[in-house]
Amino acid sequence: MIWFLLSTLAFATGSDGVEITTSKGKAGALLVLYPRITPTTEDAAVHELAAAVQQRIYARGTTTGVEVDLRPAPERACPLATGCKAAALSAVLIHQEGGCAVVFTASKPGLSTVELTPWAGRLELAETSTAFRTAPERLVTVHDFAPCSDLEAQLGKADSAVDAAIAAALKE
Repeated sequence: MIWFLLSTLAFATGSDGVEITTSKGKAGALLVLYPRITPTTEDAAVHELAAAVQQRIYARGTTTGVEVDLRPAPERACPLATGCKAAALSAVLIHQEGGCAVVFTASKPGLSTVELTPWAGRLELAETSTAFRTAPERLVTVHDFAPCSDLEAQLGKADSAVDAAIAAALKE
């Protein structure tokens, strides 16, 4: 509820909402944003899962040898006018009745297209990319959720695809 009020106030005043990162990162670096959670919830357990997904993204990013900037919750988006200076990494965490699905997101610096990579759960993407600042979850159909209690192991099965997406986001 507080997030909604702050976002409404930010919209009314013309300033960025709390979900917009206060750091754009540095050129040639990675910026790890907090995951999108859908449906929106205040459930602490779901937010702990989102934080664990973000930490896993951070860990994957540190293997690249470039600087990695980890942003706090709720910073999950780059500024609309300029995008970020660093390649932006994040995820969409979709949850339902103890089940989870995750889509990894990666974009090059600026107002770039966001590339989508299935990461956990059995899901289908209507498209493998979406426009900058467009909700990626609209392109996801979940056919089978992975147990949230087993999310870490499920993510490990697709780390190579995530690593490839990170490498692509770093290429100019």
